[in-house]
Amino acid sequence: MKVVVFRDAAELAAAAAILFRERLTARPDLAMAVPAGRTPRRMYARLRDWQAREPVDYGRMRVFSIDELCPPAPADGYFWRQVRSEFLSWAGVPTERCHPFDVGAPDLEAMSGRSVARARSSCSSAAPPSARRSHGSSTAPSIRRCRPQRSACTLGARFSRTRRLTRER
Repeated sequence: MKVVVFRDAAELAAAAAILFRERLTARPDLAMAVPAGRTPRRMYARLRDWQAREPVDYGRMRVFSIDELCPPAPADGYFWRQVRSEFLSWAGVPTERCHPFDVGAPDLEAMSGRSVARARSSCSSAAPPSARRSHGSSTAPSIRRCRPQRSACTLGARFSRTRRLTRER
């Protein structure tokens, strides 16, 4: 495992955007578990600006949720809305290649298992340390957060273990 320390969030965003583009260029059918929240916003903005200057084809990649709020979250997913607005809206990834969590599923654990299996079948290399980072709790006290215990195939990596859906209050 290689640990990289950055001076600040801007430097981290720049490095993440470069890594993302390098992996996408090397493998256009990249499978990526997309993060949401405040942390990736700068990366998505850098990727969007870079795409405007030097376009690459995002159309063959596959996009998977790794984090979402459980009901009473919006039916289309609170975090998935962010991913759609900050990344998918400009990237041109076809809808059929995007795999959000079904937060309205009657059995969230079974839904999570199906999501993990679908993402696992799409990924091809070991998860990098950044994919194993734990996410913090929701800032909304009345909303529970549903997510795999560890994030899925970030930047084309694959699962190293089966994840089960957890709920945090």
